[in-house]
Amino acid sequence: MAITTTTQGIKPGICLSTARPTNPYLGMIIFETDTQKMKVWLGSAWSSGYTHASNLSVEYLVVAGGGAGGGWAGAGGGAGGFRTNVVGATSGANSVAEPSLLLSTGTYTVTIGAGGGPQTNGSNSVFGSITSVGGGQGSGLNAGAAGINAAPGGSGGGGSWQYAGANGIAGAGTAGQGFAGGGPVTWVNTGTHPAAGGGGAGEVGVLPANSSATVSGRGGNGIQSSIDGTTYFYAGGGGAGAHAGATGGAGGLGGGGGGNGPASGAGGGSARNAGASGSAGGAGGANTGGGGGAGPAGAGLNGGTGGSGIVIVRYLTSAGSPFTVTGGTKTISGLYTIHTFTSSGSLVIA
Repeated sequence: MAITTTTQGIKPGICLSTARPTNPYLGMIIFETDTQKMKVWLGSAWSSGYTHASNLSVEYLVVAGGGAGGGWAGAGGGAGGFRTNVVGATSGANSVAEPSLLLSTGTYTVTIGAGGGPQTNGSNSVFGSITSVGGGQGSGLNAGAAGINAAPGGSGGGGSWQYAGANGIAGAGTAGQGFAGGGPVTWVNTGTHPAAGGGGAGEVGVLPANSSATVSGRGGNGIQSSIDGTTYFYAGGGGAGAHAGATGGAGGLGGGGGGNGPASGAGGGSARNAGASGSAGGAGGANTGGGGGAGPAGAGLNGGTGGSGIVIVRYLTSAGSPFTVTGGTKTISGLYTIHTFTSSGSLVIA
């Protein structure tokens, strides 16, 4: 066939990879609709072919910023929302992994949610159409000794003892992203006033043993992810604070900050960045979505800040070969190419 300026293109034979021509001739070209590969008969075998995919199948982890811990021996902050579609993994609130995601060429915005400052929720993290909700602040007192209620979020802030207008009710979590905080804790004038931990992606915030306990509730644990080839917990709740003679609650696994008391609660470990201990209200771990730990008893003292969020995207390196993909920190682990975002940016598929 002569190729001229009016030629509309050359149409190869179309078939499945399991139903190729039985008597091919040298140079014959086929397109396999199931593998999306163009192949040529080399005389004794088909060429390995080149993939002509129009969409890239990606897996993601999107974790939002954690909420702040409550002030003045209050409750722990809730973890940021946790969403993933990694096959076989557990998504937030111990739900099944989300559906597969096919992306065409284009630019996909990535926003990394900041951890909540004093008396504030964490901020949302976003990857394209996927949004994880920031964690809820824990209840307690603010620097002006006014009562602050727990807030809902990806995971909810914990409930404290009921005082100075605070109702002590825990904040709710978001379906498919995280659990509620623990609480409320009934006021008993024992001097210890234990509070409850903030909710985590994998567990409700933990209550103290009773209203007179000398150890406050720990943050709810987060969920493990191995999307980047290393297994970490993410999105642990913050530990609660305590009064005289009591111990602050530990942060939940996944970067939850430890609650402050005369004996501070440890920060939640096994995370990308462990949460801080409860000195003055431990901060949630950076890029974990961990909730902040509650602050110590005393005027002018607030809870710890929540940990910032993270977005990680991966795809089979072989599937990405027809595309140029940029954005974040790009690494290779096993069969996968991984893009890790610890600050806002864009994933570009060209």
